[in-house]
Amino acid sequence: VREDVLDLYGFIEKAELELFELFISVSGVGPRSALAILSLATPQILTQAIAASNTDYLTRVSGVGKKIAEKVVVELRDKLAAISGETSEHFRQAGDAMDAMKSLGYSDREAREALSKVPQDITDTGAIVKEALKQIGKR
Repeated sequence: VREDVLDLYGFIEKAELELFELFISVSGVGPRSALAILSLATPQILTQAIAASNTDYLTRVSGVGKKIAEKVVVELRDKLAAISGETSEHFRQAGDAMDAMKSLGYSDREAREALSKVPQDITDTGAIVKEALKQIGKR
């Protein structure tokens, strides 16, 4: 709510809402930037990226430069590291799988949806991509 605007944002998952609220709490990140960051990956992957201090991952978003990405990481790293609990290795594999899906011609949205349905017990990047492709084939 501002003087001249009433904006309403909706989220499917509670984790998305919580991350959105954390992102807009960072000075320099507004609702549009926060939504753009959330569209980059699943909340779990974003949490892992911030916990692992991976600013390069956040700069993939249009309008988020290195300075803002560093600010997000510095301000949210400790808050998210406590709830993340997953290793940076898992984050790297998830990022590699996302890149592989995009290189196969899938959009960010399609790749995110397919990767979100992959069981967490699959740890090999190749197996993650293979399972994601199976999920797409089921549609």
